Amino acid sequence: MKKIVLASSLLLMVMLLITACAQEPEVKIEKELVKLKVGIIDQDRVWTESAKAKQYQQELNAKIEEVQQRYQKEIEGLSQEEQVNKYQETYQEINDLRDELKEKFQNEVKVVIEEIIKEQEIDVVLNKQDVKHGGIDLTDKVIKNLE
Repeated sequence: MKKIVLASSLLLMVMLLITACAQEPEVKIEKELVKLKVGIIDQDRVWTESAKAKQYQQELNAKIEEVQQRYQKEIEGLSQEEQVNKYQETYQEINDLRDELKEKFQNEVKVVIEEIIKEQEIDVVLNKQDVKHGGIDLTDKVIKNLE
Protein backbone atom coordinates (compact mmCIF):
# COMPACT_ATOMS: atom_id res chain seq x y z
CA MET A 1 0.00 0.00 0.00
CA LYS A 2 2.85 2.37 0.83
CA LYS A 3 4.33 1.67 -2.55
CA ILE A 4 1.08 2.59 -4.30
CA VAL A 5 0.76 5.84 -2.32
CA LEU A 6 4.43 6.68 -2.97
CA ALA A 7 4.08 5.88 -6.68
CA SER A 8 0.84 7.89 -6.90
CA SER A 9 2.46 10.85 -5.12
CA LEU A 10 5.48 10.66 -7.41
CA LEU A 11 3.24 10.44 -10.47
CA LEU A 12 1.20 13.42 -9.25
CA MET A 13 4.36 15.50 -8.72
CA VAL A 14 5.65 14.63 -12.20
CA MET A 15 2.29 15.58 -13.72
CA LEU A 16 2.29 18.93 -11.86
CA LEU A 17 5.84 19.61 -12.99
CA ILE A 18 5.03 18.82 -16.60
CA THR A 19 1.89 20.98 -16.47
CA ALA A 20 3.79 23.89 -14.93
CA CYS A 21 6.53 23.71 -17.56
CA ALA A 22 4.04 23.52 -20.41
CA GLN A 23 2.31 26.79 -19.48
CA GLU A 24 3.62 30.05 -20.86
CA PRO A 25 4.96 32.40 -18.25
CA GLU A 26 3.02 35.56 -17.66
CA VAL A 27 5.62 38.09 -18.69
CA LYS A 28 4.44 41.38 -20.03
CA ILE A 29 6.65 42.87 -22.67
CA GLU A 30 5.67 46.27 -23.86
CA LYS A 31 7.18 47.41 -27.07
CA GLU A 32 7.69 51.07 -27.66
CA LEU A 33 8.40 51.98 -31.20
CA VAL A 34 10.79 54.85 -31.57
CA LYS A 35 10.94 56.60 -34.89
CA LEU A 36 14.25 58.17 -35.70
CA LYS A 37 14.55 61.12 -38.02
CA VAL A 38 17.53 60.39 -40.24
CA GLY A 39 19.15 63.17 -42.21
CA ILE A 40 21.48 62.58 -45.11
CA ILE A 41 24.10 64.87 -46.61
CA ASP A 42 25.87 64.61 -49.95
CA GLN A 43 29.32 65.82 -48.89
CA ASP A 44 30.59 65.88 -52.47
CA ARG A 45 27.93 68.44 -53.38
CA VAL A 46 28.70 70.51 -50.29
CA TRP A 47 32.37 70.59 -51.34
CA THR A 48 31.68 71.45 -54.97
CA GLU A 49 28.56 73.63 -54.87
CA SER A 50 28.79 75.76 -51.74
CA ALA A 51 30.00 79.34 -52.05
CA LYS A 52 32.03 78.89 -48.87
CA ALA A 53 33.93 75.93 -50.35
CA LYS A 54 34.66 77.95 -53.47
CA GLN A 55 35.88 80.81 -51.31
CA TYR A 56 38.25 78.49 -49.44
CA GLN A 57 39.46 77.04 -52.74
CA GLN A 58 40.24 80.52 -54.08
CA GLU A 59 42.06 81.36 -50.86
CA LEU A 60 44.07 78.16 -51.12
CA ASN A 61 44.93 78.80 -54.76
CA ALA A 62 46.18 82.31 -53.92
CA LYS A 63 48.35 81.01 -51.09
CA ILE A 64 49.72 78.21 -53.27
CA GLU A 65 50.65 80.74 -55.93
CA GLU A 66 52.47 82.87 -53.33
CA VAL A 67 54.38 79.84 -52.04
CA GLN A 68 55.31 78.76 -55.57
CA GLN A 69 56.59 82.23 -56.48
CA ARG A 70 58.64 82.33 -53.29
CA TYR A 71 60.00 78.86 -54.10
CA GLN A 72 61.08 79.96 -57.59
CA LYS A 73 63.01 82.88 -56.11
CA GLU A 74 64.60 80.82 -53.34
CA ILE A 75 65.93 78.02 -55.55
CA GLU A 76 67.95 80.35 -57.75
CA GLY A 77 71.62 79.58 -57.26
CA LEU A 78 71.00 76.48 -55.10
CA SER A 79 72.57 73.13 -55.82
CA GLN A 80 70.34 70.35 -57.11
CA GLU A 81 70.25 68.70 -53.68
CA GLU A 82 69.29 71.98 -52.00
CA GLN A 83 66.60 72.52 -54.65
CA VAL A 84 65.17 69.07 -53.91
CA ASN A 85 65.11 69.86 -50.18
CA LYS A 86 63.46 73.23 -50.86
CA TYR A 87 60.90 71.53 -53.10
CA GLN A 88 60.02 69.07 -50.31
CA GLU A 89 59.65 71.93 -47.81
CA THR A 90 57.45 73.85 -50.24
CA TYR A 91 55.35 70.77 -50.99
CA GLN A 92 54.84 70.19 -47.25
CA GLU A 93 53.91 73.85 -46.74
CA ILE A 94 51.25 73.60 -49.45
CA ASN A 95 49.85 70.41 -47.91
CA ASP A 96 49.73 72.08 -44.49
CA LEU A 97 47.85 75.05 -45.98
CA ARG A 98 45.41 72.70 -47.70
CA ASP A 99 44.83 70.74 -44.48
CA GLU A 100 44.35 73.93 -42.46
CA LEU A 101 41.74 75.35 -44.83
CA LYS A 102 40.02 71.98 -45.16
CA GLU A 103 39.74 71.73 -41.38
CA LYS A 104 38.30 75.28 -41.15
CA PHE A 105 35.71 74.43 -43.78
CA GLN A 106 34.78 71.14 -42.12
CA ASN A 107 34.30 72.93 -38.80
CA GLU A 108 31.96 75.45 -40.45
CA VAL A 109 30.01 72.62 -42.08
CA LYS A 110 29.76 70.87 -38.72
CA VAL A 111 28.34 73.99 -37.05
CA VAL A 112 25.76 74.41 -39.84
CA ILE A 113 24.74 70.74 -39.60
CA GLU A 114 24.32 71.02 -35.82
CA GLU A 115 22.05 74.06 -36.28
CA ILE A 116 19.93 72.17 -38.81
CA ILE A 117 19.75 69.13 -36.53
CA LYS A 118 18.35 71.25 -33.70
CA GLU A 119 15.99 73.15 -35.96
CA GLN A 120 14.50 70.06 -37.64
CA GLU A 121 14.90 67.71 -34.66
CA ILE A 122 17.02 65.24 -36.62
CA ASP A 123 18.31 62.27 -34.61
CA VAL A 124 21.02 60.95 -36.93
CA VAL A 125 22.89 62.39 -39.91
CA LEU A 126 24.61 60.06 -42.38
CA ASN A 127 26.62 60.47 -45.55
CA LYS A 128 24.28 60.11 -48.53
CA GLN A 129 26.62 57.60 -50.21
CA ASP A 130 26.12 55.27 -47.23
CA VAL A 131 22.30 55.29 -47.40
CA LYS A 132 20.53 53.26 -50.06
CA HIS A 133 16.99 54.33 -49.27
CA GLY A 134 15.24 56.90 -47.10
CA GLY A 135 16.35 59.77 -44.99
CA ILE A 136 15.78 63.50 -45.20
CA ASP A 137 18.20 65.13 -47.63
CA LEU A 138 19.77 68.11 -45.86
CA THR A 139 22.36 68.89 -48.55
CA ASP A 140 20.63 71.92 -50.08
CA LYS A 141 19.98 73.43 -46.66
CA VAL A 142 23.62 72.94 -45.64
CA ILE A 143 24.84 74.58 -48.85
CA LYS A 144 22.42 77.49 -48.39
CA ASN A 145 23.31 78.01 -44.71
CA LEU A 146 27.04 78.05 -45.47
CA GLU A 147 26.59 81.30 -47.43
